[in-house]
Amino acid sequence: MQYNKWKLITFDLDGTLIRGMSTAEHLAGKMGGLEKAREYEELYTQGKITGRQFAEFDCSRYKGHSRKNVAQHLEDIPAINHIEATLDILSRNSIHSAICTLAWTFLAETVALRYGFSDYSGASLELDENYCFTGGVNRFFHAEDKVSYVEKLCVKHAIEMSQVVHIGDSTSDLYLFDAVGYSIALNGSAQAIERADTSVNSESLLDTLAVIPDLLPVQQP
Repeated sequence: MQYNKWKLITFDLDGTLIRGMSTAEHLAGKMGGLEKAREYEELYTQGKITGRQFAEFDCSRYKGHSRKNVAQHLEDIPAINHIEATLDILSRNSIHSAICTLAWTFLAETVALRYGFSDYSGASLELDENYCFTGGVNRFFHAEDKVSYVEKLCVKHAIEMSQVVHIGDSTSDLYLFDAVGYSIALNGSAQAIERADTSVNSESLLDTLAVIPDLLPVQQP
């Protein structure tokens, strides 16, 4: 009996699974402050501010709101096609899936539950006694933290980093690209494409599976 070499595939969120705009921009469009959010997104993309500085700006938007109230704004967020079909193939081949992102954990969790990802990462916001956001940050999450997060997943699943594939699109994925067994820049930036093992331009997540070496054909139920 053949076994897949790959045991875990991790996916970035903004720009990879979520298309058109980031989760922060989408929520700003719903809750107010879109132009300022776009300004900060651009500064971060250009490397003019750090991820921590962006998080400190963005966290104030959620002050006084409940997690449920904010999460409902993600119901119509644009996503890449065929996420469910991709995860179904991975599941039938006993390959774990996880969202590996710098975005807020409650956003990653919302997307993970919607589509069926096994795990998710991210920064976390402070909650008050009424389970509403305070406007402060409980835990920051940086690009290099993606590596330690995936290392913990490897321990959890008793696998090696060499058995992990990461799919991402931007500079926040570069550390993880270097650390895993195979990396794919999906609709990626120039830096991501240069660093990844291969690149794919597509609006179907299924197309990433076709470029993963030694991925066995889907096991039919």
